[in-house]
Amino acid sequence: PAAMRGAHPGPRHQPQQAKLNVSHKQAAVVMCGGLLIIFLALRGGGGGDGVDAAAADAALRGAGDGLTVPMLLSAAAELLEGAGKIVVAYREGGGSALGITSKGTTDVGVSDALTLADLASHVYITEGLRELFPAVKVVSEEKDDGSSNRGGPGTPDVSKVRLSRFDDAISALDGAGGQWRPLRPEDVTVWVDPLDATYEYSQGLTEYVTVMACVAVRGVPVAGVIHKPFDGRTEWAWVGHAHSFAVPPRPAEAEGRTRLVVSMSHAGDVVTEVAPAFGAGEEDVLAAAGAGYKVLAVLDNSADVYVHMTKIKKWDVCAGNALLAAAGGSMTDWSGSAITYAAEDSPVLKGGLLATRTVAEGDAAVAKLKGHSPH
Repeated sequence: PAAMRGAHPGPRHQPQQAKLNVSHKQAAVVMCGGLLIIFLALRGGGGGDGVDAAAADAALRGAGDGLTVPMLLSAAAELLEGAGKIVVAYREGGGSALGITSKGTTDVGVSDALTLADLASHVYITEGLRELFPAVKVVSEEKDDGSSNRGGPGTPDVSKVRLSRFDDAISALDGAGGQWRPLRPEDVTVWVDPLDATYEYSQGLTEYVTVMACVAVRGVPVAGVIHKPFDGRTEWAWVGHAHSFAVPPRPAEAEGRTRLVVSMSHAGDVVTEVAPAFGAGEEDVLAAAGAGYKVLAVLDNSADVYVHMTKIKKWDVCAGNALLAAAGGSMTDWSGSAITYAAEDSPVLKGGLLATRTVAEGDAAVAKLKGHSPH
């Protein structure tokens, strides 16, 4: 997996950084009131009484009631990076290897492309999650039609997925010392987008491509991972605990401007209908593809507001919602309502989308669009 940048605390903590160096020494099993909870905190140093990483991860696979957010987050990152290798391998094969078809057209008349890479990535991620966490609900953009398998190009070994990858980083920041509250599997839904920006991927515009997963607990997005397979970048977050990225300062040339990032498919509508509400001109509108890419543009301070004005699916935005929330940001519909991600909810978001680096900026964006309606 790609090297991770230093982790950062959630907004309630003072800024600090933690290295993600993984050692091969582990903590042990804790038994309390008949409830078995296995906590794994990777620690540095010598000594021969620790459990090796492979044995500890094997124990976590059978933890049952010991399911925690860091376990899900670590597994998601590992599976996304493995799926990213599949996505890259199919793209490098090119042409007929992609098996490009269409699921139809979107509301704005753009082809809703589907490739063999979408399906292979979907199968790898969802089967991996279900193998590791059989009681957890998984909702993915794609459905396995039987044409994909786990033996595709670049497919890594799912059995090597680490469930403790981020334990040291999170422990160093949240003060819990690895004693994280266990989750009830029935409360958890993992939303998966196995290949975001498929049309652009099929056209070779790989800079927009991401692979995403989000952990929602009782409908609330609590953790997310966005992986960019073509540049090896992986960003993750656990809301209120830690995240992997630092939000850079606003560039001097952006002072006095509101920079919008929008979908290529309706950039013109944003320029004419929405940009004036923000005092933004055409030069302030960045047209891009992929919800994951656009969320990262906001977090990277390349844009101030991510505006979407047509229907969008929740697997497109759940991971970004978690990353923004962990950094103190906001993602809502145009009315300012939070987005819910329970498995039984409709996957379609019809009220538009606003995403910003801070809650205050989100509130301001909602106020500016009062009287405007998404398409």
